[in-house]
Amino acid sequence: MKLGLRGVGEVNCDAQGFSLDDAAIAGAVETSVELGMAWTLHCSEPVGHDYPGKGSTTPDRVARFAERYPALRLIGAHLGGGLPLYGHMPEVAQLCRRMWFDTAAGPFLYEPSVYRAVVDLCGPEHLLFGSDFPLLNAARYAGAFETAGLSDSERRLVMGDAAAALLAV
Repeated sequence: MKLGLRGVGEVNCDAQGFSLDDAAIAGAVETSVELGMAWTLHCSEPVGHDYPGKGSTTPDRVARFAERYPALRLIGAHLGGGLPLYGHMPEVAQLCRRMWFDTAAGPFLYEPSVYRAVVDLCGPEHLLFGSDFPLLNAARYAGAFETAGLSDSERRLVMGDAAAALLAV
């Protein structure tokens, strides 16, 4: 923490060879909660095209993990594999409002309208800019956020203010 460490991740179960259902993970979660460190999970959507890196940490698994560890500040990379899009279900909406979701690789997966949907379902303070640089640059996202109709204040939150608040920077 003295060196600026603010979180754990990107935790990629498939690439790192473990399961979110493994009981051995509890100790790492408890330590992270005690230290106030957020986790970022590599997430994948269960439908759509195949691509390198598409994995098995799908919204159902992410939701079960988040429910099991409610005190863990949890970021679902790649829009949580689409988890916030299930936010029309009250129990999922409640879960998503205590999580965060990054935009990394979003243009490879979704239309820009997805950002408006996530902001409307979860709140702009729960959407975090992530680019997957060098695959994509920030300008591509800025255009998508504008196309999605995010306001200036929503874009400021997404582009850094929400992450700064989450990570207490």
